[in-house]
Amino acid sequence: MIDVSTLIDDPDFALDVTLIRRRGSWQEGRFVPRTEAVPIRAVVRPNYGSDVSGYRRGAAGRKLIPEPAGSRPEGLLVFFTRTEVRLAEGSRASDQLVCRGRVYEAVQVKNWSEHGFWRVTARELATPERSSP
Repeated sequence: MIDVSTLIDDPDFALDVTLIRRRGSWQEGRFVPRTEAVPIRAVVRPNYGSDVSGYRRGAAGRKLIPEPAGSRPEGLLVFFTRTEVRLAEGSRASDQLVCRGRVYEAVQVKNWSEHGFWRVTARELATPERSSP
């Protein structure tokens, strides 16, 4: 396979993105959330009908469930980055990516680190000004 990871560092292709990793710990019987913001580089493109289209997150947040025909999610982007991006697991929330002022949550991660990158499909989270009719 051709090593395409050099494109991730190329200013002609890559964008500055902020990775938001939400963590936390239990202190004196209470969960104390902590957020870490990490600047990363990523090549970003629209989702062109990948295997995530037409699916939604299950109640447990771990499985993608098929949506009825014609109800495809909007606001999906694909990120190619050298930085590991994590999905929700246990009490850990999925990582978020901030790109051009919009916040996206990782819904699918493919580990291609042996070729120098991670492929992340992320959905746009609603912001108060865009969620109202």
